[in-house]
Amino acid sequence: MKRILLSILMLLTIPAWGAAVCEQDATGQSVCLDKPARRIVSLAPNITELLFAAGAGTHIAGVDSYSTYPAAANEITTIGGFPNISVEALLALQPDLVVVWAGVTSPQLSEKIESLGIRVFHLGQATIPDVATSIRTLGRLAGTATVANRNADAFLARYETLHDRYADRTPVSVFFEIWHAPLRTVGGRHLTSQAIALCGGKNVFADQKVNVPAVGIESLLARNPDAIVSTDRVGNDQDIYQRWQKLTVLEAVREQQLITLPDKLISLPTPRMLDGAEMLCEQLQAIRDNHQPPKQLIAGHTE
Repeated sequence: MKRILLSILMLLTIPAWGAAVCEQDATGQSVCLDKPARRIVSLAPNITELLFAAGAGTHIAGVDSYSTYPAAANEITTIGGFPNISVEALLALQPDLVVVWAGVTSPQLSEKIESLGIRVFHLGQATIPDVATSIRTLGRLAGTATVANRNADAFLARYETLHDRYADRTPVSVFFEIWHAPLRTVGGRHLTSQAIALCGGKNVFADQKVNVPAVGIESLLARNPDAIVSTDRVGNDQDIYQRWQKLTVLEAVREQQLITLPDKLISLPTPRMLDGAEMLCEQLQAIRDNHQPPKQLIAGHTE
């Protein structure tokens, strides 16, 4: 009798590799698979990173040409990069699931892939903690939930640590330069704006409902941020100091409070986003330490 009970217990603890799985994607559509995906194609670099974080790296059959992290991604077959994804190359990989970045991957491309009978899962993140949700979701789709849940828990624990350490500190007003000519920034709902808030910063254009609004110099002068933050993707051959050195009327320029972060660590919703956020938190704390107290930001304007 004991042997029978032990056998039953062992069967219950074995992962159901052949079990059907259904998950709701960012469009609200339920995507169902007869069994966990074993040939996955990723159409965005952040999706590729999330799949590896979910423990599904060995199940990736193809990636877009921008997927270069982690290093193992460079060994996977590429099928081109947006807007030049090769549907023929994708078909040749015989995927059982294609994962796209909701709101970024071309809807026409997604529809074309679906019309060929391939299941497409739209993965999106409205908040930084949604990165952990995405990892768990991909883990369930790929049958790697144990690894996915462990990494998702670690991500959330690190997020909470940063939040507890920095979020309630004296605010530092920030202008995030996502592009210079024309000048573009991030609105309040953008994940980068959330990273700024995580660090106790205040995005001076948080009142903008558009994710990536164009802004004028006059509007920026009126909001006069304590710091200007940009990435290594902006400015071509000019660094942040060269781009802004003439606008000494701005507090951030006059005090040389100009910060450059690695683009892929602050702009993409992946586990590495917390690396970029931590860098930002440390830089904003340095401003607090050198200039106590910085200006307070109220309703998008300084006082």
